Amino acid sequence: MSGEADYQPVAAQERILLIDLLRGLAMFGVLWSNLNDWYGADVPHNALESGFRWVQDWIVESRFYSLLGFLFGYGFGIQLLRADERGVDVRVMFYRRMGALLLIGVAHGLFLWRGDILTAYAITGAVLALFRRTSSRGLLIAAILMLVVVPFLEFVAVYAFHIHLPNAPNQDRIDWVYSHGSIVQIAAMGREGYFYWYTRWAPFVLPSFLSLFLLGLYAAKGSLLQRLAGCRQELVRICATAAVGTLLAFGLIALLERLWPEPGSQQALGNPIRRSVFWVVGHFPTWSGAATLAAGLAVLATFPRIATRLTPLAAVGRMSLTTYLAQTVVSITLFYHFGFGLYGRVAYPGLFVITVVVFALQMAVSAWWLERFRFGPVEWVWRSMAYMRRQPMRQRNARSTSSGVP
Repeated sequence: MSGEADYQPVAAQERILLIDLLRGLAMFGVLWSNLNDWYGADVPHNALESGFRWVQDWIVESRFYSLLGFLFGYGFGIQLLRADERGVDVRVMFYRRMGALLLIGVAHGLFLWRGDILTAYAITGAVLALFRRTSSRGLLIAAILMLVVVPFLEFVAVYAFHIHLPNAPNQDRIDWVYSHGSIVQIAAMGREGYFYWYTRWAPFVLPSFLSLFLLGLYAAKGSLLQRLAGCRQELVRICATAAVGTLLAFGLIALLERLWPEPGSQQALGNPIRRSVFWVVGHFPTWSGAATLAAGLAVLATFPRIATRLTPLAAVGRMSLTTYLAQTVVSITLFYHFGFGLYGRVAYPGLFVITVVVFALQMAVSAWWLERFRFGPVEWVWRSMAYMRRQPMRQRNARSTSSGVP
């Protein structure tokens, strides 16, 4: 068995272009969705705002976090396969990576933004390592169990044992603090929201996260993205199939809501079967919608001229952790009271414009940075923590790796 000296970060020439592109796409969607969900005016007042609200609810919401979850599992699968080729046990390194990511996520959630997702990814990723030797069939079975059976058992437990779930913080108080409060009040409100999510929703959401990670690991074992890259006709078929599947899933949900209406508020918590069914079915349009968007971008990347223009998007994909945290810093500065105070004052179209401007700047900065450095700044910290040694930062030959992807 090889030692830790055999561990090395993935070199630029070993990277897979499509994965970086998809991760970059996900970061655009994450920024757009987060601005809509956490900072902007919630009620549309005209047709244009209603249209953007519809896009958020039916096309954007949760799709890009789902894509990131799948790519997380896929990335781990690549690490695992490469480690096996070198005779390296990947567990210790992977657990250190998840531990470092957990520290970054907790700091992010406690001190910057209540909507942190890194904590959830670190916790779920640590569990994913337990499935590293599982067969492809076993991964599919485990993914189904995590999506279907585990939430059902949790809903049954809540009902059978009369478990009290924490109440959400008062929305009026949240809105006042972020639009008028001091930095101390805002920080306290953020910590309250962060702890609320992990005590109320994490037990139900993390199993579905793990299901996505497992599907990504399953796909990596079959080299799915490597095989599909450049196969335009196959990608078009996947995109069309996923789009049709999304429409059918929406139709199924509408049918179920009509045939099985929601009971009164007191009974709703006490109907684990209905809640489980709608919980599972509700993931169908989200995941198929994510697949539609991903396949659509993959189709565009099969055209050489378009692929060249997408290089800055791939650069963002290589710096996704830095991009994510930078989006937080920019967003809270723009919207919270200690910054420009735009919280609750920008409608959906304005949030889209902000998304485009901020993300365009992030693409330009990411492309410039990776011409000179091997990693994004936060990625460098993360890797240095995981490898327990300072990683080389500067490119040896900046021009030869300026694209950041093969």
